[in-house]
Amino acid sequence: MNVRCLRVMSFLAALAFVLPASNTWAQGPLTPSVPPAPSMKTLDQVEPRTPIESLPFTIGSPGSYYLTRDLSGTQGIIIDSSGVTIDLSGFSLIGGSGSGIEVINPHNNIVIRNGTIKEWALHGIDAGIASAVAVENIQAAQNSTNGIVVGFGARVKDCSAIENGTHGFVVGSDSVVARCVARQNGVDGFGSGFELGTDNVISESTAYNNTTHGISAAANTTIQSCSANFNGEIGINAMTGSVIADSVATQNGSHGFQLEESGLIRHSVGNANMGHGINTAFANVVIGCEFAFNLLGGLSGGGSQTIMDSAFIGNTSHGISVGGGAKITGNTVSGGQTGIAAAEQAMIQDNSVVQSGFIGIQVGDGSRVAGNTLAQHGQEGIQVYGEGSRIEGNQVSTSGMGIHVLSTGNLIVKNSATDNALGNYIYGPGNQVGPIGSMSDVGDEPWANFEW
Repeated sequence: MNVRCLRVMSFLAALAFVLPASNTWAQGPLTPSVPPAPSMKTLDQVEPRTPIESLPFTIGSPGSYYLTRDLSGTQGIIIDSSGVTIDLSGFSLIGGSGSGIEVINPHNNIVIRNGTIKEWALHGIDAGIASAVAVENIQAAQNSTNGIVVGFGARVKDCSAIENGTHGFVVGSDSVVARCVARQNGVDGFGSGFELGTDNVISESTAYNNTTHGISAAANTTIQSCSANFNGEIGINAMTGSVIADSVATQNGSHGFQLEESGLIRHSVGNANMGHGINTAFANVVIGCEFAFNLLGGLSGGGSQTIMDSAFIGNTSHGISVGGGAKITGNTVSGGQTGIAAAEQAMIQDNSVVQSGFIGIQVGDGSRVAGNTLAQHGQEGIQVYGEGSRIEGNQVSTSGMGIHVLSTGNLIVKNSATDNALGNYIYGPGNQVGPIGSMSDVGDEPWANFEW
């Protein structure tokens, strides 16, 4: 046995000698010296709260207030302070002669949440004079005027306004509305689901069966992922500079959407409305939308519109009808009396236009119609009624007339036309027209118009 092993064995023997025979260590006393105390604060310690146990109730200082049961009375809760939180705790404030909750001076930082406010002679919540008000998880129903009224910089989330006399929601500028529902407001004959001030954002909200508009928004509002259906007038009505995205407006009594000027609508659907799918004033952009089976037409608008990659299907009057300076590209248009009608200085390119009762594409002075595919139009595939237009590279078939030019000073080149009953190319003197014929006749001509 070597020296190292002898040393280890000697150490272990010494250690066994000094350790006690018991295999447990000594323990301290198990009984505490003092009784245990609560380690968490109560809700009142975290945020002291004042109960509201009867009406009327006036709040004159900052703090947190809460309902202990359903309350009714001739007057509701009057707020005359900033920094107030009211938690209805799931209970209801039930009607009297005034408003359910009213802010009477221009206070701020007020929170109202978690309950129902109904059947008041004025408003459910009247906080229009206040700023930075948050309203959360409130149902305002059957109030004689408006459901919820808030001022500048408000946050309104997860609320509903149902069967109020005028508007469901009235919201001041620079506010946010999310996940709210406005239904059957305007029972007195006038009222929108949402009346929004300037520079607002409304998202994931629904306006259904309100007397006038579903959503009515002032300038520079963003409307995201909303729906407006069965409203008495316009589904979604937005003023200058507004953006509408991923939204739906169907079966409204007037237009599905109305966009004032310099706005944008994208990836939205406006179907089966009594007016147009969308009515646009001036210089708006429409991208990736669908407008189908609307009584008046798909899109009606003023000048300088940009309309791209959208579908216009089965609209009664027209697919697209716009003023001068329009850019219309990459769209699918079918049905109606006229597919695309544009005034002067239009660019209409790479569209598919089929099965119009009268005219596929109609343009005025100084326009460019290029690369479009047209078929099955009752009277004319392309009609040019102005001067100075360029008609190039289109394919027109199975219509009454293929390309019909009513005026002078136009250029018609590189088109293809076939099976048009009254003629493939009809034009008068004073136009510049590339050679017309079959491939065998004009195949070597770079500007040739083919027919067969």
